[in-house]
Amino acid sequence: MIFVMHGKSFCPKKIYKWSLLGQILSAHCRHNLRIVNRCQMNFYKRYMGDYQRDTADLTLIQHGVFTMLLDTYFSTEKPLAADQETLCRICRAASIVERRSVMSVADRFFPISDSDGMRHNHRADKEIEAAQPKIKAARENGAKGGRRKSLNKTQ
Repeated sequence: MIFVMHGKSFCPKKIYKWSLLGQILSAHCRHNLRIVNRCQMNFYKRYMGDYQRDTADLTLIQHGVFTMLLDTYFSTEKPLAADQETLCRICRAASIVERRSVMSVADRFFPISDSDGMRHNHRADKEIEAAQPKIKAARENGAKGGRRKSLNKTQ
């Protein structure tokens, strides 16, 4: 596992060199600390035609909310939490208008599943599933030292 905070990675071995993680990281940093698996997606296909068709009626704030939620969904490869506080934290929503926009977009594009009580986006689930073979192949190639280089290099 690797720790990610504010877009920067921390290797657990380096963190253990610190005396106490809780004393070093401020309350704000602990709040923004999340643990992610190295093999998760860092890219996803975004189909502009589909996006425009499905989100044409959204406000500027709602477009931002949708993008933040979708990016989080893909980067963690997990469904979103159902509670408002977690969703608003993901979107950094503070005002009443922003918080209402978060819930409006979440209810419309990330419905709560009856099976696990989490918010799912069906299109994202399909894209994540389709990307797994490529992620697995890249991980295996990386473990072998990368792709094979051609033996017949011409200079």
